[in-house]
Amino acid sequence: MGGIDYPKKYKEEIKKASKDWILLFQMDTIESDDYELMFGDCGHIYFWIKKEDLANKNFDNVWLILQCC
Repeated sequence: MGGIDYPKKYKEEIKKASKDWILLFQMDTIESDDYELMFGDCGHIYFWIKKEDLANKNFDNVWLILQCC
């Protein structure tokens, strides 16, 4: 539901390129009596890296995605 509907000619290219990436780190909102860490409105932060870059320990091209309500 919702989201982006890419033109058909790009869908295959996006699907193929997505296999080159891996989730490096995920950070979620934390809420407790003693501590609160929130991204946007109860959001999550995702760090993605190309598999080849990770194998070469190259962190120069890591992508950060913030997802929140």
